[in-house]
Amino acid sequence: MAGCVNESGDDHDHHRLDTQSKTNAVKEGVVTDKVRTLIAEYLYVDMESVTDETHFADDLGADWVDCVDLMIAIEDQFAGVQIADDDLDRIVTVGDLIRYIEAAVCLAPKRKLFARIEN
Repeated sequence: MAGCVNESGDDHDHHRLDTQSKTNAVKEGVVTDKVRTLIAEYLYVDMESVTDETHFADDLGADWVDCVDLMIAIEDQFAGVQIADDDLDRIVTVGDLIRYIEAAVCLAPKRKLFARIEN
């Protein structure tokens, strides 16, 4: 898949978080750092341009295929995280994605994440 391997040919397995370290990762901000790093690597953008407010399409130029590839990579890197198809269209900013992953890691209800979008 396009975007799933960086320019060096690295398959990003070194980024994977195992299930034992996920909760600590959320507390320590590792999720945020890892997500921003993956976005920068997969979409070939500078880390400075990847903030919580960054919009995937408008700011990073990501099309639907880029976003699907990125979400697959995210699922691969965060053991147990599955991004539902219905939720994919609601994840429009980097912050939306980070909150979604943190909720999945902590087993929090995902519907609360999008209350602000739906209201």
